[in-house]
Formats: sequence, structure tokens, C-alpha cells
Amino acid sequence: MGEDRAIETLKHGATDYILKDNLSRLVPSVNRALRELREKMEHKQADEELKESQKRLRHLSSELMAAQEKERKRIAGELHDSVASSLGAIKFSIEKILDQEEENKRTRQN
Repeated sequence: MGEDRAIETLKHGATDYILKDNLSRLVPSVNRALRELREKMEHKQADEELKESQKRLRHLSSELMAAQEKERKRIAGELHDSVASSLGAIKFSIEKILDQEEENKRTRQN
């Protein structure tokens, strides 16, 4: 095989091609192939770790939103109870004042 075949092979996806009359390139070529494979594996692992990290982040975000909603409901309940209690006390005071006024009117009329 000659250079034309080597070029054709490279065009079809080969990363290197060593001619028989140039075997001195074999060791550097193998080292480069191993380095590229290692880099590719590291990249793949980094991608997988990134995907897992994003999955955990989505889960934590969901938990945070649920906790916030739970806290909002708790605060709303406390506010409701506080306002209802205050309104009840005001109503009781108003009724007491009205009762006293009615009593005073009856006392004055007699």
C-alpha cells in the first residue's frame, strides 16, 4: 500500500497510518493513540459526572421549592390564626361596648 491508500484510509476515519518503510513512527503513533483514548475516556467521565451533578441539582432545587412552599403555608396559617384571633377579640370588645351602651340607655330611661 502506498501514500494514496493511507490518505484514503485517513479520509474514512483513521487517525494515523504508518507505512512499512517508516516503522519508526509506530511508538509515537501508539503513544498518541493511547493519549487520545485516555482524553476521550476522561471527557466521557466528566460528561457523566456533569449529568449526575445536574440531576442532583434538579433534585435539590425541587426539594428547596417544596420546603419554601411548606414554609409559606405555615406562615400563612400563623398569620390567619393571628388575624382571626385579633378580629375575634375586637368583635368581643365591640359587643361589650354595645352592651354597655344599651345598659346605660336603659338605666337613663328609667
